Amino acid sequence: MKKLTAIFIILALLLAGCRQNQPPEATSPVDQEPTMVYDWAAETSPIPVKRIGTLRAGLNNSTVTAVSPTGVYYLYEIMYLAGETPLSPMILYADNGSDTFIRLCGRPDCTHETEDCNAYVKGGKMLSYYNGYLYVVAEESGDGPGNVKCQLIRINPDGTDRVMVADFEEFAKEQGCDYAKCDMVTDGYVIFQTCKWEENPDKSMSGRAQTTYRYKLDGSMERPENVDAKGMIMYNCGDVILTYHPESENGGKYGSYWDWDPETDSLTYLTDHPGEPGWFGQTEAYYFMDGAVRHLTYATGQEKVVIQTDLQGDYYACCFPDCIVIVSNSVKASSDKNLYIYNWDFKHVATVPFEYSGSMLNGQAILGETVDKILLTKSHVYPVPTHYIDKSELGSENVQLHEFDLTAIEDMIETVKKYYPDAGW
Repeated sequence: MKKLTAIFIILALLLAGCRQNQPPEATSPVDQEPTMVYDWAAETSPIPVKRIGTLRAGLNNSTVTAVSPTGVYYLYEIMYLAGETPLSPMILYADNGSDTFIRLCGRPDCTHETEDCNAYVKGGKMLSYYNGYLYVVAEESGDGPGNVKCQLIRINPDGTDRVMVADFEEFAKEQGCDYAKCDMVTDGYVIFQTCKWEENPDKSMSGRAQTTYRYKLDGSMERPENVDAKGMIMYNCGDVILTYHPESENGGKYGSYWDWDPETDSLTYLTDHPGEPGWFGQTEAYYFMDGAVRHLTYATGQEKVVIQTDLQGDYYACCFPDCIVIVSNSVKASSDKNLYIYNWDFKHVATVPFEYSGSMLNGQAILGETVDKILLTKSHVYPVPTHYIDKSELGSENVQLHEFDLTAIEDMIETVKKYYPDAGW
């Protein structure tokens, strides 16, 4: 039986009853991480509970999935299909403890079919929740190839009261460039590039990145500031913004990992890349290699097997605050369609079969992770959360896949089914 902390009980009570299946209140708790304790979980975990406001390790779709204190948001877009495409993209929302996604619009007079719908964000591409607000990066195609308009928009948690915080296209033109393109939103910052159109030998035009900038989501910076730190900013590992550099100070074969501080634009060396991706914190790392989940201690360079499996081939260990989910990282159509779940005592708590319509579970089938769920999608075409694993069932014989109620966007799903009948719906 699961035990709820006081924080989660309070949130659950606030969200229950008459507010069920409604957008969250406009003034939600500010970045208070809800917590939950399960009997199957270990007493301690090396993974910080930091789901809110971060681009997370192992979750490629966290660019459009935003965890909040009260629930989870998802920015769903289907492209123009033969003139029949419903209004898109739309922001969806589901409460913690709920199996229903709704459009983020509580207006009783709204049909959700016109652009004044609170859930609609024209050109919406990236979504994040930070300090009590939703933030959306909206990019719209212009006359030339590529994205031209690029704006940062702040929205109340219930979808109301939109404010344009920054116009990065305008900023790019002030720098002598043609347009801006966003790379990511994480830890209270948006990272973007200014770009120029350049003519190719065949007279076609291509966009070329010029300079990378960072800007605080709350608009408190007078203007964007350069990102001079070298390396590829990747994702958040709870206490680290992981950055990869192809070179290593120690002669490592696969390059090196660093921690990027957005406040100072500085890098702190962590470790040489061990040859497999995974979760890399300030002092230690976890990753899957050669049939096992391994633990690396930076200070000693010691690597230790913590979970030995019979799995052969390419797999990835998704490291979440309360569990480790091992999934196939292979692009082969016959790749393993199971999710192998362990706690942080490295004990097996469930194996969940999942018939994903694509091939690679990692980064595609797993769309998100919250305090009470692992969010999954069946479809590899215009994915939206279709199923979930209820964490309260782990460690028992009752683990099963649950379906989300997507009635609110049935028109969008039916359109995708019509044009992509093999998409796995």
